[in-house]
Parts: sequence; structure tokens; C-alpha cells
Amino acid sequence: MSDLGTIERIAWEFALAVQIIEEKMSSPEAFQQWMRELGWDVSLPNINQIQNLVLSFTEVIDAIMDIDTDSPAIEQLDRYSDLLDKVLSFLSSIQNIGYILYT
Repeated sequence: MSDLGTIERIAWEFALAVQIIEEKMSSPEAFQQWMRELGWDVSLPNINQIQNLVLSFTEVIDAIMDIDTDSPAIEQLDRYSDLLDKVLSFLSSIQNIGYILYT
């Protein structure tokens, strides 16, 4: 992994984190167990909200992987814009889960 550039390293580490999060959010029960491990006692959220969160997280990873690290960033503004949109969507999904957990 030492021959990877900065973007590739970030993407690699992010992908590893995604694998763990996808596992922890694979079902409402797995999510609830994860929250217990973190010290939170939560009721089971709506499965659709969890699936939306996992989907939006996966879309962030896909958007990162779409960036061509061999091309100048200025030539890929649409890809970076797409990445920012996906990150905002992911943050919105987190917020929606928060509303469910704390209301």
C-alpha cells in the first residue's frame, strides 16, 4: 500500500471503514447491537432508514472511486461535485436516523 497516492490511501481506508459499517448496519438487530456496544440503548429504527443510510454511504464510496487520480482535479469538477452531493445525502441520512433514535 506504500505506493498509493493520498487520494488512493484515503479511499482505501474509507473502504475498510465502509465494510465495518455495512456489517454493523446489515439489519435493524445488528444496528441495535452496535448501538449497545457504543453505550446507547435505542429502539429499532425503521429498516428503510438504515437501508437508506447504507445506500448513501455506498454512493459516497462509489463517487470517491470514480475520481481519476491520474487526471487533474480541474478536469473532474463534475466528479468532485457529485462526491459532495453524495456526502451531503449521507449526512442527511445520518440526521434522519438521529431523528428516529431520539424522538
